[in-house]
Amino acid sequence: MLTAVTITTLLLAVLPVRAYNGLPYHIFQEEPVPQVSESMGKITGRIESLQSANGLMFAYIKNNDGRTLGRITELVFDRNQGNVYCVVISSQAKHHPVPWTALEVTPDSIKLDIKKTSFNQSPAVDRIDLAQLASQDCRDKINSFYSAQIEKNASINENLMASFVAAEKPDLCTLSDLKKVSIQNLKDEELGGLRNLVIDTRQGNVAYGLVGFGGFMRIGEKVAAVPWSSLMIQPDKITARVDADRQTLEKAVIDAITLDKLAQPQFAREVHQNFGMEPYWEVLGFVPPGEKAANQPRIEYTESFNPDTIAVIECTVKSVGEFTPAGSDVALVKLDVETRDAKMMAVHCGPQEYISRMGFDFKPGALITVTGAMTRIDNKEVITATTIKVADKTLILRDNTGTPQW
Repeated sequence: MLTAVTITTLLLAVLPVRAYNGLPYHIFQEEPVPQVSESMGKITGRIESLQSANGLMFAYIKNNDGRTLGRITELVFDRNQGNVYCVVISSQAKHHPVPWTALEVTPDSIKLDIKKTSFNQSPAVDRIDLAQLASQDCRDKINSFYSAQIEKNASINENLMASFVAAEKPDLCTLSDLKKVSIQNLKDEELGGLRNLVIDTRQGNVAYGLVGFGGFMRIGEKVAAVPWSSLMIQPDKITARVDADRQTLEKAVIDAITLDKLAQPQFAREVHQNFGMEPYWEVLGFVPPGEKAANQPRIEYTESFNPDTIAVIECTVKSVGEFTPAGSDVALVKLDVETRDAKMMAVHCGPQEYISRMGFDFKPGALITVTGAMTRIDNKEVITATTIKVADKTLILRDNTGTPQW
């Protein structure tokens, strides 16, 4: 039978400790982080440049010599900048804040190019004190220590900014804090709760908040990818508001484990459109996940696109083939179609792999609505399609300047 002392001890063990300013923080244990197998310490929840924040927790961080430096035990975010402020790497009972910009992000790992002996001497904290981490003195010390790594990564990726230093007044939250946030609509009606974040690893920007909704006691719950720019964290830092309803969330449902739908450019664009937000990759000047610049036909083919000739044509697919633009090694699907006035035309689409990934499969006899520019290629008039609509589904192929979207 549990005594009063035992119950009190158990409650103290599980209740969060709160700092003087009312912000919850995590008290690290003084003994080393318990050892786990390599398989349990690997990064999970990764697809292309997108990374699950939960998937980083307790992942091993190694240097370029393959030596393990420690494990990630917390992520700290700057709400003003909308990015990862730093990660906390714990090793030998020390907890080292490391700027995201000092890390080398690869498809299957995150590395820190520093010797083990040097890392052991890096700036460390006893606990996550957000006020301390945000102080100019602490930031200067950490930036100075990791300046070589930051400069090296910036020289490789010209878009990478040392946001750890650039933020004039960071507004910090830990991943643990954010996962306690409840989500409300503009009428103060509860929609669900924030379960995870999705990070674009190229700069450490937060791309999406994963919102759990529906179900009972999280049983049968769905998860929606909500553009981070649409979530307004309230001053109490335990609630966030979003201009959306249950139907909007339903349109953004994904598999929270694989994140695979977020690598579908059309789905990702529609999610941002439904929440009234500009896609984050356009704001940052990134190629969207799922789109590869190397797969775009050469500039001469793209420049033949004339926006002034864009028209909408209803037609029937007669045959499906492929062609490869001059100077490109990427084959594109070509549809031979018949218009309503019995005119035969060729429609240039995109790569078959992209079209299939978007859930489309053109067959002879299909009725389609093509929006595209009338273009002359090899002295023949063709339609360079921007979108193709089949029933109630629309395939996005190019923007209105002719830039491929695959």
